[in-house]
Amino acid sequence: MSDIKEPSDGSGQRRIWLRVLLFVSLALNLLIVGIVCGAMLLKPDHGRRGGPRDMVAPYTRALSDADRSALGKRLREGLASRHEERGLLAEDYRAALEILRTEPLDQTALDEVLSRQSERAHQRKLMGQRALSERLAEMSPDERAGFADRLEDALDRLAKGGDRSWRPHDR
Repeated sequence: MSDIKEPSDGSGQRRIWLRVLLFVSLALNLLIVGIVCGAMLLKPDHGRRGGPRDMVAPYTRALSDADRSALGKRLREGLASRHEERGLLAEDYRAALEILRTEPLDQTALDEVLSRQSERAHQRKLMGQRALSERLAEMSPDERAGFADRLEDALDRLAKGGDRSWRPHDR
């Protein structure tokens, strides 16, 4: 057997420096990726279209904790009385899965399932609007004025950059 000798021309030192350089380059790249991802995740949502829940959020966040709790209780009671609807919702999702896995795709059947789901969501939205309206009607004039002030503050914060970090508060 022959012994393997390291070349004495300094290439061993170059390999160490090359490894250090590659490590530093990788660390800097990861740092830049982290900064970019963090900025994207933490920046306000300028230009992003919000969903239907975003339309309701300022109203619910402007409610006091007690009002929000009462509204939530009212909605849960209303949904509990619609127990059979949960079964229909699950049934629709199972139907959608079956349609999606069948070849060829039956777009008409999928559209029907999506329409049923959309109609149920619309009915729940109306139920929520009605519960909010009833709760606001039950408030005294001073309570409603406080609610209006908190709602205006919430809308001002949203207009100034979509700050989603604010939390509900009592005034």
